[in-house]
Amino acid sequence: MKAINRTTRVAGVVAVSTLIGAAAFAQSADQMLERCRETVGRSIVAACMQRGGGSLERCRAKATPAVRRCMAGNGDDATARQSQDSPVRDTGEGTLAILMPGAGGATPSDFLVRNKGRIGGSGVSVVVTTSSAQAAALSQSASAKGRKVVLVGMSRGSIDVANALASGAKANGVVLVSGAYDNVRSSIGAPSRLPATLVIHHRNDECEATPASAVTSFIAWSGGRASTHWIDNQGAPVPNPCGPRGAHGFFMQDGAAVSAINGFIRSR
Repeated sequence: MKAINRTTRVAGVVAVSTLIGAAAFAQSADQMLERCRETVGRSIVAACMQRGGGSLERCRAKATPAVRRCMAGNGDDATARQSQDSPVRDTGEGTLAILMPGAGGATPSDFLVRNKGRIGGSGVSVVVTTSSAQAAALSQSASAKGRKVVLVGMSRGSIDVANALASGAKANGVVLVSGAYDNVRSSIGAPSRLPATLVIHHRNDECEATPASAVTSFIAWSGGRASTHWIDNQGAPVPNPCGPRGAHGFFMQDGAAVSAINGFIRSR
């Protein structure tokens, strides 16, 4: 009888453990889905709606493939962004260039991260962050010391730059690379709040969140504050049009884009 009771208790513990594990897995999956929707899907839906892409449901459907790719990667893109809250240390000298990566966060393949050592040059301190609040605080501190500041945002990072400006960031210039320009306009609110800006975009960018067709209207909206540097190099087709290896990321051929960024920083 005791053996039966012991067996029953063990079976009960296993069953409860299984249920707890399943619940934890479900919770983890739900959290991952929310992260992917927030960091990947939201900008695609917003851009679709602003371009008159149809109903909210239709725009969400357009974002679904990108969200699924994020989920398939176990939410790594979203998790990476959320983990990048501490920027690389500012040297405290010269011009401060604040780099804000795309939806994948400060990962090695991101355009800005993979070129961090090439951006700025002598007399420029370069930091990387995905936090608009940190970018604003860093820029305010540097500006108060009489230093020049340039904010550089890649893809989803262009929205982070806009949010930093809306939060009071001080900047002598802004560079938007493969940006989500409709979202940038919405976040900034008025062109008078936009510093001198350089837009760098590939003519064949096929990412739905960052269409090349949005560049012209953004430049017009800026009232002369923004100019464009087009990239038109060639490369192999890729399965993810919003990833770092396609036209969106300049086919990993970064020389022309990096040169344009450096020229703009020196001009400030």
